[in-house]
Amino acid sequence: MKKRRIANEQGGQLFLCIHADSGPLKQGRRQIGTREETRYKYTYTGKGKKRKKIPHPYTVTVPVYEYFKMPLTRSGTSVWIFAPHKTSDKLKAIMDGGEDFEIETDNVDSTENFDFNSPEGRTLASIYASRFQLRSDRLAGYVNDEIEKTGRAALGISQRQKGIWVLQATNMPAILIETGFINNPEDERYLNSEQGQQELAEAITAAVKRYKEQIESGAKTNGQQAAQADPPKPKEPTAQTPANAAYETRNTKEEKVLQVKSDKIRVELYDDGDIDDDIVSVYFNKSVIVEKESLTASAYAFNLNLQPGRNNELVLFADNLGKIPPNTALMIITDGTNRYEVRLSADLKNNASVRFEVK
Repeated sequence: MKKRRIANEQGGQLFLCIHADSGPLKQGRRQIGTREETRYKYTYTGKGKKRKKIPHPYTVTVPVYEYFKMPLTRSGTSVWIFAPHKTSDKLKAIMDGGEDFEIETDNVDSTENFDFNSPEGRTLASIYASRFQLRSDRLAGYVNDEIEKTGRAALGISQRQKGIWVLQATNMPAILIETGFINNPEDERYLNSEQGQQELAEAITAAVKRYKEQIESGAKTNGQQAAQADPPKPKEPTAQTPANAAYETRNTKEEKVLQVKSDKIRVELYDDGDIDDDIVSVYFNKSVIVEKESLTASAYAFNLNLQPGRNNELVLFADNLGKIPPNTALMIITDGTNRYEVRLSADLKNNASVRFEVK
């Protein structure tokens, strides 16, 4: 609790928690001697009510065992991140930041007031939760790579849905590094040695430097693109054109069927996760309505007129894979009464779709 509170209050940009792990121990036994034990055999005499049980004692030699806990055989360094499909606590941490939470828009930090309890605020919080997850996973991968370079066993990246509060309740990318197992004698010696501590420190530092360089490189690239042209404003399609050949050759996966209350809906498109130069086209009933649009943290908005009783299919077509495949989009749909969130994922072989049914 204290660690995550300090990190959140200080506006941290990255959270690393460094631990020593332990594992369940198996029970072993070994013989330490013998002892004499009296046992009995029984015979019976008589019948009916006169039947009697007669004991015949005899002595046997039995082993005496000592029970003990066996040392853990598992060893190595593992990295933990928060499970990507459970984001409620991460969302709450972001929204609890309120006015102190820094919003990145077009790679320029802003500290102006923002209402995270508004529909727009919840959408942005959801995007940031996903973005933190991707960055956490990236940093965890770098740490695992650097551990492997040392020759030490790298146990990979693991995910937890609950139980690691510092990963759940930090409003920033966060990882937990389990450096080794303290109930494994070999790991214990390694963790207590100056050489082991230095080796781990250098590996973690190298991973953080790689992460920092990657984030700054992406920000610089996006910043240069923003300087060359004004940021695109949300707009609505004015015409529909037939589908292109590439669209027709790809499979289309139906991700969601939404029942809406109006034949007029508004759609807002965002990049889901990292802003990584995803470019998409959008088809409505096999006609292009959005062509080669870059997805960002700002909405690309358009309206659609649905046809009651007929097929109304909106398809996401990936024009590229961005910097982090696959191409992902967050779609916010409003029908005047209800609001829906749909996450679509497409690549160069598959389209993704959402189908609308008017009640």
